[in-house]
Amino acid sequence: MRQSERVRILAPFVVRTLVLSVIYVVALVLIDASESTDPLGAGLLVFLAFVLLALVWGVVDGRRGPAVRAILVWVLAGAALGIVTTIGIAVQDSGSDVVHDLVFSIPFFAVMIGVPAAIGVGIGALLRRATD
Repeated sequence: MRQSERVRILAPFVVRTLVLSVIYVVALVLIDASESTDPLGAGLLVFLAFVLLALVWGVVDGRRGPAVRAILVWVLAGAALGIVTTIGIAVQDSGSDVVHDLVFSIPFFAVMIGVPAAIGVGIGALLRRATD
């Protein structure tokens, strides 16, 4: 892979990972500050936010550039989010099994983010073709 191709993947990957991580951290802070004893509803809303963000941003990515690169960036960002969530779990629960959490979280978030992003990228690519 050429240096310019790495930059075309790395920069969007870092931006998307940072945005997803900020959403995750803000959600953790809000859930911890909440008086609710059952954070399931809030957690599902955060997952929905991740999915919608990937879908909508994926459409934008699909309209702008190569679909394969955009999907790769989103899958990698999802995998990185899996690492971030594992760190968050480890910070909140010192008794957690980090290796087990990583083995579960990385593929889970890669798919949870990658699938809607791929759908969005596909829609964006179709829209780009329709306007060309």
